[in-house]
Amino acid sequence: MFAVKGYEMQKMDQYMINDVGIPSCVLMENAAKSIVDDIIVRFPIGQDKDGKITIICGTGNNGGDGMAIGRWLLHLGYDVHFVIIGKKERRSEDHQLQETILNHLIASQMKNTVLWIDEDNFEIDSPQIKALLKRSFLTVDSLLGTGCNRTVSILFKDIIEYMNHYSTYIISVDVPSGINSDNGKVMGAAVQADITYTFAMPKIGLILYPGAEYTGELIVKDIGIIQEAQSLIQQKVNVLDQASIKEAVAQGVFERKKNTHKGNFGILGIIVGDDLMLGATILAVKAAYRTGAGLVKVFTSEKNAHLILAQVPECVIVEYDARKDLSDQIDAFANQVDVIAIGPGLSQSNHAHHLVRQILRLDKKVIFDADALNIIAKNMEWFEEKKCSCVITPHIGEMSRLTGYCSSGILENPIHFGSAMMEKYHIVTVLKSARTVVAAPEDQIYINTLGNPGMSTAGSGDVLVGIIGGLVAQGQSLADAARYGVLLHSYAGDYYASDNNFASLMASDIIDCLWKGL
Repeated sequence: MFAVKGYEMQKMDQYMINDVGIPSCVLMENAAKSIVDDIIVRFPIGQDKDGKITIICGTGNNGGDGMAIGRWLLHLGYDVHFVIIGKKERRSEDHQLQETILNHLIASQMKNTVLWIDEDNFEIDSPQIKALLKRSFLTVDSLLGTGCNRTVSILFKDIIEYMNHYSTYIISVDVPSGINSDNGKVMGAAVQADITYTFAMPKIGLILYPGAEYTGELIVKDIGIIQEAQSLIQQKVNVLDQASIKEAVAQGVFERKKNTHKGNFGILGIIVGDDLMLGATILAVKAAYRTGAGLVKVFTSEKNAHLILAQVPECVIVEYDARKDLSDQIDAFANQVDVIAIGPGLSQSNHAHHLVRQILRLDKKVIFDADALNIIAKNMEWFEEKKCSCVITPHIGEMSRLTGYCSSGILENPIHFGSAMMEKYHIVTVLKSARTVVAAPEDQIYINTLGNPGMSTAGSGDVLVGIIGGLVAQGQSLADAARYGVLLHSYAGDYYASDNNFASLMASDIIDCLWKGL
């Protein structure tokens, strides 16, 4: 499934209208009828004999959608009331058409169910709006739609708060009013929808937080946008969900042939610092083995060797002598493995700085995480001169240190920052947050929708490094290992949470739940 920005959806609409020749009012009718078909199933007529449906409409095309929905519901016998908010001179062409049709229908049925509220008279009519919402079993939000890219006015903020406070159940049309459809930002206030019906493809702002918190159940409706129109989109954002991982399993992405040996599944090398920070290393080793790596070798000092082996006897220890030049020792270790991971258990000592710089000079596949990223952030010129092909897995704070931008700005635009990092340094970027974004070559962007708050725990990122490293060792490309690694990691976390309170989740639980349910 793909997600798009609001303006990309407008490109598809215009193609359908101008190139295919389908009038915009037909697309609007298709959208309205698709929602009505669901409403009559969820809320059968007569279920609430005294109840009403209130449609809150703006003056744009989103308001036109709302009027078309309400008109159909009136035709089917529902008690529907309309509140249209804004200045009449700002009405879109399709809005005016829908209003004309609605007025004819109301006149023929001798009903007076439309309340037009001019911005200047809002205070006079606000008690009537509250009363309508209180008496309604369903509110349809078609106030702002995808065009909300600036802070909402005081009027719309009040209307949104009325809907949230007085409504029994809210359906939002295309996007909850007040959510920026491109990045999920709340533009001052936003409707808290129970269901959001969107058209053709989800909008990115419905997938990213905080927009995802306001979306409720997300339902995508097909309104007749053909494949040729979809091909116009410059940047389709891939949505990673349960269907994605099930499809990968069905396609044999993780399949192992029967006539094999451990050499067929690659060797992951993990570089460890000189401090006793071995918990992260052990988690990464275990995760790599559980993911299917044939062998994991750990490059570490003699003092760490027995501690690691006591926890993971399956791993192979390659000891280095810190008293001697490390360059030759690292080169020799790199020649023994297919991919290197550095960061878990590294520290930021002078010794660790030397290790990171040496690894950047290798013609090797490398995964950088944690303190390796913190060291790189202080020496970005090393990164610009790197010879390795790599994946980086920063959380928001680490990305802030790498880019020099504030964390809040990165949280608001994770796709932009993930893409920019990938394009500037030619690296696969896994930007970790509640909605992890994977940016890969050829403008491939993925947003992960799996996972749960319990995964915000110490060691979770180390497990992800081990999973990605294990997949690369088995022959997957860096880009594929990153997206499938994120999927496996979050799916395992969700599997644990399905039977346990997610607050109890520990990083080792993610390892234990890998592959379960698949």
